[in-house]
Amino acid sequence: MTVRNTGPSTVYVTVINGPRQGIRVQGGEREITPGHSATLGPREGQLLFDITLRGAGGDPKSLTVTRVQ
Repeated sequence: MTVRNTGPSTVYVTVINGPRQGIRVQGGEREITPGHSATLGPREGQLLFDITLRGAGGDPKSLTVTRVQ
């Protein structure tokens, strides 16, 4: 999945994946600056369960999914 930071401030995303339902592993945090994109996905042989989004400060945070494979 490719996401683009469409907000005015830097965001931090984390992928949560695992080999099967009930087993979840949180990956490292990635920084995405305003206007930039990142491709996110599970490790090889894993399922993607969730993507978390956080940011610092009071500015609005926004990610737009631009591609799903």
